[in-house]
Amino acid sequence: MNQCLLLMILIRVLVLKGECPKQCQCEASSTVWCSGEQLQTLPRPLPDGVLSLYLQNNNITTIHRDDFKSTSSDNSNSALEHLQVLDLSNNLLHAVPLDAFVDAKQLQELNLGGNQISSLQVSQFRTLESSKVLDLSGNKISAVHQCTFCGLKQLKILLLTANYIKVLSLGAMDGLEKLDTLYINSNELSEIEPGVFRHLKELKKIHLQHNNLSTLPNDCFSSTTQLSSLDLSYNNFTCFPSQALVELPHLKQLILHTNKMTSLPDFTFSRLSSLQTLDISHNLISLVSNDALKGLATLEHLDISFNWLITLPQEAFLTLDSLLRLNLCNNNLQELPEQTFHSLRKLKELRLAHNNLPYLSSQLFLGQVELKELQLSSNDLSTLEPGIFRNLRKLRDLYINNNHLVSLESTIFSFLGKLRILHLEENQINNVSEYAFHQLAELRILYLDHNHLESLPQSIFQNLQNLMELRLNDNQIMYLLKEIFQDLKNLKELHIHNNKLASLEENTFTHLQSLRYLELGFNHISSLPSTVFTGIRNVAKMSIQHNALTHLPDNIFLSQNSLKELYLDNNQLATLSPGVFLRLEQLKTLSLSSNKLHCLPNGILEPLINLRFANLSDNPWNCTCPGILSPSNWVGKNRQHINGNISCHASGTTLLEIEQQPVMSGVTIGDLRSQCFMQKSLFLGALLLTYFL
Repeated sequence: MNQCLLLMILIRVLVLKGECPKQCQCEASSTVWCSGEQLQTLPRPLPDGVLSLYLQNNNITTIHRDDFKSTSSDNSNSALEHLQVLDLSNNLLHAVPLDAFVDAKQLQELNLGGNQISSLQVSQFRTLESSKVLDLSGNKISAVHQCTFCGLKQLKILLLTANYIKVLSLGAMDGLEKLDTLYINSNELSEIEPGVFRHLKELKKIHLQHNNLSTLPNDCFSSTTQLSSLDLSYNNFTCFPSQALVELPHLKQLILHTNKMTSLPDFTFSRLSSLQTLDISHNLISLVSNDALKGLATLEHLDISFNWLITLPQEAFLTLDSLLRLNLCNNNLQELPEQTFHSLRKLKELRLAHNNLPYLSSQLFLGQVELKELQLSSNDLSTLEPGIFRNLRKLRDLYINNNHLVSLESTIFSFLGKLRILHLEENQINNVSEYAFHQLAELRILYLDHNHLESLPQSIFQNLQNLMELRLNDNQIMYLLKEIFQDLKNLKELHIHNNKLASLEENTFTHLQSLRYLELGFNHISSLPSTVFTGIRNVAKMSIQHNALTHLPDNIFLSQNSLKELYLDNNQLATLSPGVFLRLEQLKTLSLSSNKLHCLPNGILEPLINLRFANLSDNPWNCTCPGILSPSNWVGKNRQHINGNISCHASGTTLLEIEQQPVMSGVTIGDLRSQCFMQKSLFLGALLLTYFL
């Protein structure tokens, strides 16, 4: 063990010979960290053997070749000699001398991003023949001249993001024959001259997003035959630059979202035979011709969302045999021909949300046998045609929320045996067949909230043994049948707030053995059976606020050992049983505010040993009642956990001040406590005296 330790120390000494600069940290792995030290110049001297030097987030204004002198006895040695990574980002450099990195023969990565560099000289980086990555992003560069990057023979990644370049001139990219990825996004580019990319034969990715481009020269990318990804989003294109993209046999991803295109003419993308992802969302497209998407046999992802489409040609997607995901959300679609999607037999995701569709043909999804997600939310659907989902046997997620549905028929979901998520909220549903969900044995999430339901059939949730979340809130439900939840043994969340429940049956929730969250607030419940929560031992949060409760049975929370949050505020509670909180040792939050409590039984809050937040405010506390001593004492001991102002109803005195406030002339609560004790003692003494006499 000692030999290993000695070897590690020896390696540390050999790798970094010489002292570490005062403001820096040096590691045995030949790394020197000097970041965020407010340095104005490079730390000197630098130790020999440095491979990575990090100087980012300082105030360095200039660099020179001599700044990189090493600690070697031979003053001609440079610390750049073996350097592979140099990070000077986020400093105050205005320029870089031509000879600054002349000794960096092995430099692989140079980061000059986030400085104040405004111009670059011809052959600025000619000595960096081994460099793979050059980052010049976040500077003030306004132009790139011919042969600026000549000499960077091995460069793979060039970042010019977030500068002020307006024109990409001929020759600007010369010398970058090995370039793989070019970032010139977030500039002010309005023009790319013909032939700029003529030598970039190995280029695979170009990022031109967030510029001012409205046109591209013909054959702009004709030499970049290996190009696989092109991002032209956030520009000013009014039509697709088809002539610029004629010879891109390997292009797989084309991003054109957030432009100003208005239509897609015939054969717009026909020469992009390898395209897999096409994003033309967030444009102004109102017309897609019948043959606009012809030739895209390999396309897998198509996004036309956030446009102005009203309808689609029946054969618009006819040749998209490989399509997996289609997004048509947020258009103005008012109709879809029943043959629209028939050829898309591999489709897994179809998004039609946020349109104006009033009707869907029962034949519309006939070919989508592989579909797993279907979004129909936020349309104008008032009915669902029988059998519309009959071929969607692999569907997992179905969104029909925010429509105008009134009822759900018994067989509407009969073929969706794999369904896991079903959103039906924010409709106008007032009637649900008791058999509507019986075939959904795999369902995990069911949202029926914000509808017009007044009652629920007894067996509506039968067979939903895998359901984990059920939302019934914001309806008009007036009662719940006793065994309605008996099959929901894996349910974790139940939301029934904002209804018209006046009472609950005994053992209503008994079968919900996995329940963690129960929301019953904002109803009209005036009383609760003592066994209503029996069996739900894992509940962590229970909300019964904003009801009409006047009392709570003594043992109502007897089985809620895991309860951590309990909300009983805004009821009509005037008294509480002494043992009502006896088993709630895990409780951390208790809200009893806005009730009619005058006082509390002695010791009622003492079992709540883990309580961290309590709200007892807005109750008519009677500070002349001896029963006020218990909450007063508890508040005094736990004032750091109290929320809201807790004051006496008559005087406005807070419970914290009760010990010092007189209850009657010359008598304080403290005195009252003593007097109560004395009175009890005198009474007992009188009884004993009477007995013996």
